[in-house]
Order: sequence, then C-alpha cells, then structure tokens
Amino acid sequence: MAFNIYAALRLASETGGGSTFPAFAASLAGMLATGAFWSEFSQVIKSLLFIPYINHLGNPHPLLSVGWTLNMEMHFYLCFALMLNFKKTLAPGLTLLMVAGVIALARWMPESSPFFTLHASGYPIYFCGGIFVYYLWKGMESSGLHQWKWIAVPAALSGVALYLAANLFPQRAGAWIQAGPVILVLSALVLHTCEWRVRSRAIMLLGASSYALYLTHTLVLELLRVFARKASFLKFEVSTTGLFLSLLACVSAAVIVHLLIELPMTGWLRRRWAFAPRPLGVAGG
Repeated sequence: MAFNIYAALRLASETGGGSTFPAFAASLAGMLATGAFWSEFSQVIKSLLFIPYINHLGNPHPLLSVGWTLNMEMHFYLCFALMLNFKKTLAPGLTLLMVAGVIALARWMPESSPFFTLHASGYPIYFCGGIFVYYLWKGMESSGLHQWKWIAVPAALSGVALYLAANLFPQRAGAWIQAGPVILVLSALVLHTCEWRVRSRAIMLLGASSYALYLTHTLVLELLRVFARKASFLKFEVSTTGLFLSLLACVSAAVIVHLLIELPMTGWLRRRWAFAPRPLGVAGG
C-alpha cells in the first residue's frame, strides 16, 4: 500500500500535474476509488489478523506467502487457549479432538471457504502428531527416560531418513511422510530430558533464528534475483557459488532479524504482560 501511495505521487508528477499537494491528492483520490486498491487493503488487514483468503493464484496464502503456516499456528493457539478454559490437564487432549474434527470437516467440504481450504491441506495433522508426542513423552518420562536415551539417537536418525525418503518418493509415501517429523521430535525430547543437549552457542543461535529464516528467506532470494540480472554468478538456481552466497545471505538476514527485531519484541512483550517461558518439562496444573 505504501508503494501504491508513492506511485500515486509519481503519477501526478509524470502526468504534468507537478508534485503539488492538489495534484497528489487528485491522483490519490483516483486510486482510492478503484476496487483493486480496496481489495489489496482487505488482503493486508486479513494477513495481519491471520484470516485466510484466496489470493490471485487461487491459494489460501497471505501477502507474505510463507505465512500460511503461521495462520494455521495461530488457529491452533486459539483453539488451545479455548480448551484451557475447561481443564488445563485435559487441554491437549481436547485440542487434539477439536483439531481432528476441523481436519475431517475441512476434507469433507474443502471448497466451502478459505479456512477449510487451508486446513484441508494435510499439514494440520502435524498438530495432532505433536499432541500425541507430548502424551507419549510424558508417559516415557514417568517410567524413567534414562532407559530410552540409547535408542533416541538411532530413532532420530530413522525419523530424518523416513522423512527424506517420503519426500524423495512421494508417490509411495502415504502416511509415512507425517511419521518422520513425529519420531524426530519425540527423540529430541527424550535426549533433552536425558540432558543430551547441544551446548554450542552458534548452533543455538541458528536454531533460535530458524523461524526468522523461514519468514525472510523468500524476500532475500527475490532481492538476490534482482542482483543476479547484473551478476550471473548470483543465480542460485544454476550456480554453486550463487547457492552458497544465497544460503549465507538468508542465514545472515535471519540472525539479524532474530537479534534486532524478534528478541527485543519478545522481551518487551514479556515485560509488558509479565510472563516468562516455562522450563521444558514443566506441565501445567
């Protein structure tokens, strides 16, 4: 939208109206009278409020296309928050039932609305898998997790291998494509509880920046495509050098966003609402 307003100012200048305020106001008024502007405005508001809509490509994606996963996450968090009003110890199970119900309903009538189109994608099943992992992990913990740590590493490697195989051979994957991440997360929780943990600050920083990487990598890659028009070695699709530089640029941008935006923002929110993250393994009462 900011670009549209800037374009209106440029249009007023280029059409002979000069850069005076009346010329800009006339150009801006003309732009505001178009349906395209208000359609874009509606998309901005829906994107900021995590409300799914069908974009011009026919997908239920927000303006930042990778944000479709964030939309599903926010719906899950809202569902979990509602279930906490019943009983905290039952909230995960109730959320599992509600999410499974939404998935079933979405697959039954996937074309009825952008919300159901989004949730018919198959990805919300990972929320159910995560809740299942939580209950399985708590059960293993109560029975003595130290007995399981020697199988957690091969299980984790098996989860990675299973997920990679499912992606390499999608026609044969079936439900196995969901099993890989579930096994990997469960293995990571077991190793964490057994205090087999990563201590490297660099690796921890990369892990903490991973979501910033997910949200910003498409923007960085599009910017690199612009530079690649002048420097062919930056074409990461065909150049090994370009691939390495694009990876470095994406990771660097993610770390910067994490340190300069994400951390200060979450710190302010914690101070503002006086809440702090709980240690892993502390269950709600």
